[in-house]
Amino acid sequence: DLEESFHAGNILKEISGIVGGSAWHTRRHDQAQSSVAASGQCRSTACVWRIVMTGCPRATNTNKPTGNMIRDSALGLVPETLDYYMALNRTVWECGPLTPAEIEIARLRNARTVNCVFCKSVRYDIAKADGLSEDKVAMIQDDFRESALSEREKLIVAFTDQFLNDPSGLTEQLKAELLAEFTSEALVHLSLVVAHFSGFSRCAVSLGGMPDELPTMEMSVPQ
Repeated sequence: DLEESFHAGNILKEISGIVGGSAWHTRRHDQAQSSVAASGQCRSTACVWRIVMTGCPRATNTNKPTGNMIRDSALGLVPETLDYYMALNRTVWECGPLTPAEIEIARLRNARTVNCVFCKSVRYDIAKADGLSEDKVAMIQDDFRESALSEREKLIVAFTDQFLNDPSGLTEQLKAELLAEFTSEALVHLSLVVAHFSGFSRCAVSLGGMPDELPTMEMSVPQ
């Protein structure tokens, strides 16, 4: 095993490798949050991390780094599809009837279900600006029905679970609750949100090299 300590200002360099299938295993020394920009630079940090080499990735982007964590990931190995993915990702976030906070609730529920460590660690700044707090994020658990989430937010989590676990088994009760709360357009948007994040989080996990833990990181939607 290879261990080295370094300041969290360098963490994005390693995270790009993680998403791209690197074999870094990270452990936090000092409790702190890193704030990460889409350009791949930390906005603020005060923690030290230990990096431990653990396993072999299934795909690694060895191209010259661009500074963009998505383009430097394994997805960058197929540039013919990358720009379309980036455009789709921005459209999902910016162009539908759901708010950024609502999208983030569905994304984080998916991340915890799929167990994508990187996806679980990220907090998108537009969702935070829309009012999604860490207290609310902590409620996106299996006992969400008993939490202080709003009924609309609980339905987003319930729909996400249904989509991921049994998409054809929607009960009449849940269907009625969804139709009473959401427009048809919002339900289509929610379906696309879950499908999008489920597909690409599973892609990240299947490429291997995912660490056991990462710090909570605020970032912008990648451009």
